[in-house]
Amino acid sequence: MAENVRNIVEGIAKGFDVSYEISQMGAAVDFTNDKELSEMLIEVAKTVPGINKIRPDGNFGGSEDISVLGKRVQAHGGKAAFFICGADRAAGHHQGSFDVDEGAFKQAFDMYVGMAKKLNG
Repeated sequence: MAENVRNIVEGIAKGFDVSYEISQMGAAVDFTNDKELSEMLIEVAKTVPGINKIRPDGNFGGSEDISVLGKRVQAHGGKAAFFICGADRAAGHHQGSFDVDEGAFKQAFDMYVGMAKKLNG
C-alpha cells in the first residue's frame, strides 16, 4: 500500500512538474495469532457465558498495538494471540457518541481468566 501511495504521489508530481517529499510518520502491521493459542482461545470462548458467536479467522480490519507487540514477542521465540469481545455500541469507533457497553467486560475478563488457567495448568 505504501508503495502505491509513493507511485501516485510521484505521478502527480511529474504531471504538475512539482517536487515532493514523503515522510513516514507511522506504520500499521498485520498480525497472525499463534495457532496453539488460537485453539486455546476457541476452547475458552466456548465456556464463557454470553459468548454466542466465535469467529476464529475474523479479520479485525485494522492494526492495533497488539500487532506490533505480538510480532515482537513472536520474533523473540514467544507465542502471542489477540482476541476481541464484541459489544453493543452507541456509535462507531472514533465518533463523539461512541460509548463502551461495560456489560461486555465480564466476558473479556472471563476469557483472560480462562486463558491464564489453561496456560498455567
